[in-house]
Amino acid sequence: MNKNFNVIAASMIAYFAYRELPSDRLCRSAGIDKGSMFEDATMISEEKIRNLWVNAVKLSNDLLFGLHFGESLQLSALGIVGELIKTSRDVGTAITAAANLISTITPLFRMEMCSDEIHFVIKLLPTERYDHNDPVCGQIRDFLTAFTIHELDGLTLKKIRPVSVIYPADKSNVPEYERVLRCKPSIGDHVGITFEIQDWDMPIITSNYELQQLLLQSNATVKDRMSSEVSFKNKVTNYMLSNAYLGLPSIEQLSSNFNISSRTLQRKLSVENSNFQQITDNVLKRLAISYLKEGSHTLKEIAYMLGYNDPSAFSRAFKKWTGFPPATYQRNEEH
Repeated sequence: MNKNFNVIAASMIAYFAYRELPSDRLCRSAGIDKGSMFEDATMISEEKIRNLWVNAVKLSNDLLFGLHFGESLQLSALGIVGELIKTSRDVGTAITAAANLISTITPLFRMEMCSDEIHFVIKLLPTERYDHNDPVCGQIRDFLTAFTIHELDGLTLKKIRPVSVIYPADKSNVPEYERVLRCKPSIGDHVGITFEIQDWDMPIITSNYELQQLLLQSNATVKDRMSSEVSFKNKVTNYMLSNAYLGLPSIEQLSSNFNISSRTLQRKLSVENSNFQQITDNVLKRLAISYLKEGSHTLKEIAYMLGYNDPSAFSRAFKKWTGFPPATYQRNEEH
C-alpha cells in the first residue's frame, strides 16, 4: 500500500464535493471510510483507488473526469510535490525529480524525457501493468498529463504552453483536450508533450513554496473541502483560491471544470445571493491583503501574481476594495 494513494483519494473526494457531486456515495461505492482517511494507520489499497476511479466517472457522468481532476489539482497535491518546490532550482531538475515520483502515484506509467537544441519532450509511457482496454487506465493517463502541464504553472508562476502534444485522445473530445492541454493534440499511441528548450532552464520562483503555503492558509483544508455540506459559493471560492497561481480562472474555465455551463454556474450562485464577479473581487481582495501582510513581495510582483499586467490597475482595484492604495495599506500594517 502507498500513503500517496491517500493523498490522491482525498483530493479526488474533495474535487467531487467541489462539483456538487455525491462524495459520500462515492466513498461508499468505493469501500472507503471518509471519516478515517486522515488517521495515520489508514492506508488505501490499490483496489480501492481503482474503485474510486470507476465510480467517480460513473457518478459524475463525466467521461473526461481524470482530465478535469488533473487540471484542478495543483495545490491539493502539495503532499506529493512540496519537496520539488523547495529543492529544485529550475523546471528541468523539478521534472527529472518528478519522474521518479510517478511510481508512488501509480504503477501504470513511467516518465521519460528527451531533448535536442530546440525542444524537450516529456513522455508518459505505459508499463506492463497498463491495459489499453481498461478505461481506468485512460482516466489516470488523462489525470497525469493534465496535472503535469498545469503544475508547471505553480513552479514558475508562468503559464507554460506546450509546442505540441501527441495524445491517444478520443477524436470526439479533442476540443476539451485542446482547452486543458493548451494546444490541439495530434492523435498518437502514447503521450508526448513538447516544450521549447528554454523552458527547461526556467528558474523556479524562489518564493513560490512560501506563496503556496500562504494560499493554503487562506484556503480550506482538504478534509474540509471533502464535506458535502459546504455551500456552492464557498466551493467556487475555494477552487479559485486553490488555482490562483496566475490570476483567477474565467467563468468559462471555472464552469468547464465543474462540468456545468456558465449560465448554470451563475444561476447556482444567484440562489445563494452571489455572483461570479462578487466572488472574483472577494478572492482577489483576500489574496492581495495576504500578500501585503506577508511582506515578501513588491507591489509589482503582487499585481502580476493576481493577474494584473499593469500595477496601476491593481492599485485602483485595491483602493476600490479597501478604501486605501496598497502602498498605504502596507505601511499601516507595518506600524
